[in-house]
Amino acid sequence: MNILGIVSQQAGPPPFSPLDVANCKVWLDASDTSTISLSGSQVTQWTDKTANAYQFTQGTAANRPLSGTRTQNGKNVIDFDGTNDKLVSNAANSTWNFLHNGTEHTIFVAFMMDVDTCNGFMLGTSAAIFTKIGASHGGLAGDRIFSQVSTGSSLARVVDADVTGIGDFQTFTFVSMTMKPSNATASERVAFRYESGAAQKPNTASASVVASDATDALSIGSNSTDTFPMNGVIGEIIVYDVALSDANRILIQDYLTTKWNV
Repeated sequence: MNILGIVSQQAGPPPFSPLDVANCKVWLDASDTSTISLSGSQVTQWTDKTANAYQFTQGTAANRPLSGTRTQNGKNVIDFDGTNDKLVSNAANSTWNFLHNGTEHTIFVAFMMDVDTCNGFMLGTSAAIFTKIGASHGGLAGDRIFSQVSTGSSLARVVDADVTGIGDFQTFTFVSMTMKPSNATASERVAFRYESGAAQKPNTASASVVASDATDALSIGSNSTDTFPMNGVIGEIIVYDVALSDANRILIQDYLTTKWNV
């Protein structure tokens, strides 16, 4: 209260941002439509909100996902058609080597699959085939989540894991993958979590990582050969180039839970 007896109004703390947690490498936020460039309702570019400002683009009209057509909790999401929609990074492939070269990292995806039969590629730098160097993450039919890290040899897999029945992907949700591809214990190389649930660690692949550049650019919504297109929506993708501590992981989980009402 000031000397006139009027209660002072003080601004509260700013809202939490994923950038408040160190080492945020990529933050794609469909609810912030200022980061999305459109041709009509077709997405031509989605720009990352970190200082890196990575751009994910699509020049072919038939392959563009839609924005402004669907929402979750009153917030915009990007709609992928399950045929050939995808957005592709215009950064050098080597930018994304941390996803497969043994660097520990953490990935969060807020999404929904429109059909239970979808084998949908959310993000990655390989074609989800093991003869390419890179990593891929997405959903499989039957509400499964998968992660793969490949060396370029079909017989040498660093990570090759999926979890069945981890959650309901026909309802908007989020998942996280804590990746430690160089861990000597195979089961520690990926920890899947559905929302704020317990870690699931099904990996048994144990090949050594490779340092070579990723075969493909980082894609969102489908792989490079369009054989695993996602049929559903993405609200947010957050990637850290460290394995987050439990405390920081919980901060992001709570942020996504509140923001997207899951």
